[in-house]
Amino acid sequence: MNILIKRVQVEMHDSYLPFSESETKNFLSVDKIYNFLTYPDYFCNNCWVRVILRIDIEQEIYERQVYNLADLISELGGFYSALFALGALIVSNISENILYT
Repeated sequence: MNILIKRVQVEMHDSYLPFSESETKNFLSVDKIYNFLTYPDYFCNNCWVRVILRIDIEQEIYERQVYNLADLISELGGFYSALFALGALIVSNISENILYT
C-alpha cells in the first residue's frame, strides 16, 4: 500500500483588531491511500505487508478569520460613513454651543 502524506498550513487571524498578527501552524495529514494487490512480491521477498510512505506534492492552506471591528464598520456603511457620522456629531455639538453663546 502507498500512503501519501500531505503538508497542511493553517493561518489563524483570531484578534478582534483588524491589523494584528496572524498565527501559523503546520501539520501533516493523510489524504490518499492506494492499495496494490497485483504484485505481492513487489520489491520484497517473503513479505506479508509492505507500506510505502510518500510525501504528496500537493499542499493545503487553510485560513481562519474572526469577525473583527473592520468587518463591523464595513457592514454598517464603510469607514468613510463612520468618519462622516462622527464628524457630524462633533460639528453639531460645537455649532449648538456657538449658537447659545
